[in-house]
Amino acid sequence: MLSIIVLDKERVLVEQRQESGLLANLFQFPTVEVGANDNREMTKLAFFKKNTGLKWN
Repeated sequence: MLSIIVLDKERVLVEQRQESGLLANLFQFPTVEVGANDNREMTKLAFFKKNTGLKWN
């Protein structure tokens, strides 16, 4: 599991958890599963491309 912390000036990107479960509706840093042989940078880029409108530099 990889947590992604994004800072832009004084803003931080967070996501809200699902409506059910132990930690329902709480906020967290975006997380993505990473396999042992996966490239972490490519996994982060794929996450942003798929899930946000942000550009990664």
